[in-house]
Amino acid sequence: MIRKASVKDLSRIAEIGEDDISMMITLAAVGVNADVVLWPVYTDFNYEEWNKTIKHEYAEQAARFGHCVCYVNSVCMDREGFEIARGGATYFLDGRIKYQTPAGEESILYVKM
Repeated sequence: MIRKASVKDLSRIAEIGEDDISMMITLAAVGVNADVVLWPVYTDFNYEEWNKTIKHEYAEQAARFGHCVCYVNSVCMDREGFEIARGGATYFLDGRIKYQTPAGEESILYVKM
């Protein structure tokens, strides 16, 4: 059974600000023990750098706030820039990358849970 965050949980989360990683760590700190955490973001890292190194830093952070974390990045309509949101999705399981679609490619990530 998937547990939904309560209004009390959400009001405590709203106090922390807008930083994605801070928000996720706060989810753990306030005791939101969700079966799955959906982590929608807009990250504009260089997609090659994301695919090589940065995603591993995010995996470490994901381990701090959930067993199963689904990270989904935005896709920028302007395709000309290099450091823009270029999609990508990752399913982190216990702080490790279990499944992923690379940043820089528009695709769908299917995850069996």
